[in-house]
Amino acid sequence: TGMCVGSLACQPVLGRLIDRFSPAHVLAVCGAAQLIICAVLAQSISSDLMIWPLVFAWGAAVGGMYTAGLSGLGSKFAAGDLPTASTGFTMIWEVGALCGPVIAGAAMQVWDPHGLAAVLAVLGALLLLASLRSRREITAG
Repeated sequence: TGMCVGSLACQPVLGRLIDRFSPAHVLAVCGAAQLIICAVLAQSISSDLMIWPLVFAWGAAVGGMYTAGLSGLGSKFAAGDLPTASTGFTMIWEVGALCGPVIAGAAMQVWDPHGLAAVLAVLGALLLLASLRSRREITAG
């Protein structure tokens, strides 16, 4: 619930950030936010007061990843190619939605209670690195 509320409540702010900065910048910030939130979440797992704001912020970061990713398609693809690009993006997102819980569940079995946060922190770091690489290619090209 906290993640969903964070994602929904922060969409207008994320949209303004994407309008003001590039989607690659917003993706980098969302990846960094996920990395930081997961590191703090791993340390705060037993505190009910800390969990809810962290999960809210985490939802905002995840929602920002999806929104910025879709927004980035508009600058990379011609209008005629956008339906295909959007379908490909959604398919990849859904593969992650299918495989992610399995990987996270295995990590939780191996490293309870920090496995979930560790997997998500690694994924946030990968997103951060990929978006920084993408941003460099955009400014160089």
